[in-house]
Amino acid sequence: MFKKMSADEAEAIRESYSRGRLTMKELGKIFGRHQSVICRLVNGKTFKEAKLYPKPKRRLSEAERAEIVRLTQETAMTDGEVAEKFNCSTSTVLYHRQKFERSLERV
Repeated sequence: MFKKMSADEAEAIRESYSRGRLTMKELGKIFGRHQSVICRLVNGKTFKEAKLYPKPKRRLSEAERAEIVRLTQETAMTDGEVAEKFNCSTSTVLYHRQKFERSLERV
């Protein structure tokens, strides 16, 4: 059985997502909600009375993308630590690491 989400919980989820460090899936696990519930909440479809935060929109430079790949390949830093260093989500770090690994497979 699911408990009803409070306005405080909705605002906390929106604020956490706006920081850009956690994906909707990760927030769902933390707050015990399905990713689709988090998506509707973040996009303002539900809990219209709770404060909306701007969505994170930050483009990484080519140098930052290269450094992300280097750190994940050559150091013991986790994806989360790299994401924190570059103020991006762990899924962004994972995406760039996998993209680099796919490029190596083609060679």
